[in-house]
This record gives sequence, C-alpha cells and structure tokens, in this order.
Amino acid sequence: MTKTTLTPEQLASVAHLSSRKAAEKLGVGKSTINDARAKLGTPGPQRSGKSSVFERNLDGSLIIESTDSIPQSEADILDRMRQRGFDPERYSFSYRFSEWEAQTADGVQTLYAARAGAVERKQSAAEALTADDIYAYLDNWVPIRGEATDPDVFEPNVFVFCFADPQFGKTDLNGGTEATIARFNASLDHACTMLDEHPATQIIWADLGDGIENFCNTTSQRQTNDLNLVEQVRVLRRLQMQGIMRFQEYAPVVHVSVPSNHSQNRVTFQGPASTAHDDWGLEVQQQLNELVTAAAAQLTNTVTFITPDEHLESVSFTTGEGTRLGFVHGHRATRQTGLEQWWAGQSLGRQPTHDADILLVGHFHNYNINSVGDGRYIITTPSLDNGSSWFTVQRGNVATAGVLTFRVRSRFPESVRIA
Repeated sequence: MTKTTLTPEQLASVAHLSSRKAAEKLGVGKSTINDARAKLGTPGPQRSGKSSVFERNLDGSLIIESTDSIPQSEADILDRMRQRGFDPERYSFSYRFSEWEAQTADGVQTLYAARAGAVERKQSAAEALTADDIYAYLDNWVPIRGEATDPDVFEPNVFVFCFADPQFGKTDLNGGTEATIARFNASLDHACTMLDEHPATQIIWADLGDGIENFCNTTSQRQTNDLNLVEQVRVLRRLQMQGIMRFQEYAPVVHVSVPSNHSQNRVTFQGPASTAHDDWGLEVQQQLNELVTAAAAQLTNTVTFITPDEHLESVSFTTGEGTRLGFVHGHRATRQTGLEQWWAGQSLGRQPTHDADILLVGHFHNYNINSVGDGRYIITTPSLDNGSSWFTVQRGNVATAGVLTFRVRSRFPESVRIA
C-alpha cells in the first residue's frame, strides 16, 4: 500500500485543527497527520490551561466547569451560562473551587477551576408560560454552535423528529402537563445527543397534530384538563420554539404542520368553527414563523415552514437528499388498518401525498411501520400525551409515549428510535 505524503502547504492549512479534524479535512488517516507533523516539525494546536465544560442532564440540571490561569469565581460560571442562553436567575447552585500546578505549553502554571451544579427552580404554570418569556428567549439567545453545517464533510442524511399528539392540558394515566413537558424535554435532549454523535444535513420537525387537548372533543375535558385553552396554546408554542432554536444550531430546519381533530377550533361539542385550517396547531406555526423571521439574523442555519394548501389537510415535501415525505394527522382514515386504503385513494386523486415515498401519520398514538406498494412506507408515530385510560381499561393496551426519530437516506427510513 502506498503511503500518503503530505506537503508543508497541506499541513499549514490544517495547523489550527486537531489530528482527527485535520485527517477528516484532508481525507487521510490520523496517523498520517501525526507522522507528517513529527517529520516536518509542525505540531498541531497547543492546549493551554483555559477550558470550559457545559453539560445538560436528562432531568434538566446543568454541570458547568471553568478552568483558567486566573482565579475562577461564581461570576465566571454565571457568564458561561448566559453565553449558552441560560438565565442564572432561574437556577439554584452548588459550587466547588480548586487550584493546582500543571505543565502547559508555556511552562509550569497555576491553574484555577470552578465547578457548579445548577438545578432549575420550580415555577408555576402562570410564571412559566407567558408570551413575554418567548420574546425574551429570542432577545437573549446566543448561538451555541459557531458555524453552519458543511454538507461535504459527511454523507447527506435527513433527521426527522415526529412531534405528535402531545395534547397539552390533558391529564391521564401518565400525569398532567408537567409530565408531558418533562417527556418532551427528555426527547429533545436525546435527539440533540444523536445529532452530536451523527450530524445531519437537514432536520425535519414533523408537527403531526393534536398539539393541544382542547375542550370540545370529550365531555370530560372540562373536569380533567389542567390548563385552560390559552395556556395550552402557549405551551405548544413555547416548547416548539425551544426545540426549533436548538435544532437550527445543527442544520437547516424544515417545520411541517398539519390540521388535526383536537387542535381544531370548535364552537360546540365536536363542532368545527369553520374550515380545516381554523386550527390552533397551524396558528402556532404562523406565530413561530413570525418569531423566527424576526430573529433571522441570529440563526446559525435557516428555518422554513410548510403547511397544506388552503382547505387541504395533508402536504408533501422533498428532502435535500431526494426523499419525498408525506404528512397527515390521520383522523380521516378512521382506523389505523385503513391507512393503506386511504393513501391509495389519495394517490388516485393526485392529492398532496400521492407521490410520497414515506407517509408520516399521527393520531393513533402508537408506533407502527408498514411497507406498502413499490418500496413505500407508512409510519404511524407514538404520542407524547399522558395515555388513554378508557382505551387501556377497554382493551388492555398501553403504548410507549415519546417522540419517534429516524434518518432518511435514499427513500428509506433507518435508525428508528422512540426518544
């Protein structure tokens, strides 16, 4: 095997990179970089005593570490939180400080470190769910990642986040709104971990409907809901905004939203106020669009919004790598086993999803994937909501709650997980 020889010019172009990053950029092995640097006497970037660590745990708590050649203090920890977009006033802290002598590139130095654990203070729903908080989040947000995704670095792939049926305001077997929010935050953290490990060239946020519980779907909702209608809409908007802002740090985001039965604006019991687009989920998407447009200068990657044409309830979109995705809530199919027939009718009528490779469906609150037709797939997604006691009592079935995530490559769904 012929060994790759690197020129001084090539090494100079990656002098600021680690051996691993330099190898990726030049398309060679890490050992080739190390051997060439040793031979030509051109070491890579030298580490200093200055460093910073910022970790977010699944329960929402934070670990912040700060190391430098000057004494570290509580103020340094708080500054690092603000740089990452976190408000220190919302957290309780425990601190630990230390110092030691270490050999660095500049000789023996005394280094100082501060480590803090931060736990978010409990807030009431009224305190946490205000429109002012959403605007303040945008005004104070600072991008964590400093550069846009380079699609040439890795094989193109699309990451899909199926945000389906959270039904904020609903209380049932798995708790109330607070439990749903915790479930969403855990799913979002899990998704970001997967994106850290395996980057994507595009992220699809599939809002498949039933974002709120509403009050006109069942007769018991007035007694069981823990949020009024306005609060349900606020939660839906705020959490999606939080997710979009985190995802756009990784890659361009496409937000897709479709009408649904629970989010439909109703004036009587199960009585629609007007058209299918008189829908709280679509209204929240419009608000998100306006907020993101106002903050466009602060974004690392672009965010675009897609919704069905007027009077229609489904929509399709072609990803950057060429797969056609279809989106629909699913309540028009009446039963899960009828989805294939429903989709066949859409194809005959040349409706928006007729040429989709993968059809994404909410509404049925459980994960299922069917291969249909000529290499096409129907994926029904799990829900984020708090369960359905009437169904469990009647049938005994309990579905796993969470967010379905998967990758799309060459019209095929892969790496499917419930986060």
